[in-house]
Amino acid sequence: MELAPDSRPWGERVMHVLAQVPAPRGLPASLHDAAYVAFVEAHLGPARDRALGQDIDALAAVLDDHARLVAVQGLAVRYRDVPTALAEADRDLRELGVTSTLLQVEHAAELLRASTLLEAPHHDRLPPAELELEALDAALRELLPIAPHLAHARIVPMRPLGSHGRLFGDEIWIGVPGAFDGPGPAQLAMQAAHEASVAEARATAGATGPELDERAIEGVALVLLATRAAQAGRLAQHRRWYARWSNDARWLEAGALDAVQRELLGRCSR
Repeated sequence: MELAPDSRPWGERVMHVLAQVPAPRGLPASLHDAAYVAFVEAHLGPARDRALGQDIDALAAVLDDHARLVAVQGLAVRYRDVPTALAEADRDLRELGVTSTLLQVEHAAELLRASTLLEAPHHDRLPPAELELEALDAALRELLPIAPHLAHARIVPMRPLGSHGRLFGDEIWIGVPGAFDGPGPAQLAMQAAHEASVAEARATAGATGPELDERAIEGVALVLLATRAAQAGRLAQHRRWYARWSNDARWLEAGALDAVQRELLGRCSR
C-alpha cells in the first residue's frame, strides 16, 4: 500500500469541479458536497462570479443519471497534471483516442475538460490541505484484514472528494481527513476499504465469471466488507461509515443479493 497525496493534480481539479455540480438526490455517482462548496466560496467567492457558474448549470443538465456521471469521471485519469491537459486543449477528445466509455459522454467530457482548465488557476488559490499522513496510514493498515486489496492499492487523498471515494484501476481516491469538519481517518479508511472490496469483487468476477455490471459488483462488495467487518469486531466502525450513505442495513446482508451475486460473494470469501 502506498499513500500518494498530490500525485493526481489534474484529477483533483476535475473533482473540484464535479464536487460543485448538483445532481438529483439518490445518485451514488454524484460528488456534490455542500460543505466543499461552502469552503470554496469562502476562499474564492461564489462560483457564479467565475466561468464555473455557467459550467455548473450546463454540467448539471447533462449529468443527470448515474451512468453518465460514472463515465465522465474517467476524464480525471486522462492526464496527470494541468500543463499536460493544457497542451492538448485545442484537440478534441475523440481525436486524442480516449476510451470508448468517455466518448459515450463526449459532450459532457469536453465541457468538463474546458471547465477544469478555466477553473484550475482559481483552485490553485485555495489554501493547501492539511494532511496527517501517519494517522491515515495507521487507519488504513488496521483494515487490511477486512480489505486485503488495500495492500496492493495506491491511496490518493484529495480534498474535493470529502466523504466520497473513487476507484481507478489500482488507485483508490478518498477525501482528506478532517477537511471542512468532514470525516476523520477511520471513516475515510473504511471508504477506502469499500473501494478495495469493489476491486476485489471485480477482479474475482473478471477472472472466472460471472459477468456482472458495476452496480451488481458494488452490491457484492457491500456485503463482503460488512461480513468481514463483523467477523473482525469492526462492525460499529463499519456501520458509522455506512450511515453516511444509507440507513437501510438490508443491503449489507447476503439476502439482498441474487443467486449470481451470492456465488461471486462465496468465491471472494474463500
